[in-house]
Amino acid sequence: MSRKNPRSMLGLIAVADLPMPTGIRIMAGEGILALTCQSLADGMAWSARLGGSTSTYVNSNGNRYLAADRRIDWHGWSVHIHAHEPAGDQPGHDQEAIR
Repeated sequence: MSRKNPRSMLGLIAVADLPMPTGIRIMAGEGILALTCQSLADGMAWSARLGGSTSTYVNSNGNRYLAADRRIDWHGWSVHIHAHEPAGDQPGHDQEAIR
């Protein structure tokens, strides 16, 4: 699949029925589109819509991150989604997975 131009990708992001990313980086030479999301839920929404993973992990500093365990290709771009938040006691999260 040929890669859409960066301006087209910005348009697709703007009109998507998803939370607006707080940051967008386009690395045209590498074909990477990186989205930074305000919350883990926002990142999970983007990842789910684009066919990526919605699994998370907790790092040694106690932050829960969206796992990048599945490659996301969208209109010829490799999409990287960055989202995290403090792990804490969050409803709906398996506390055993945090330990």
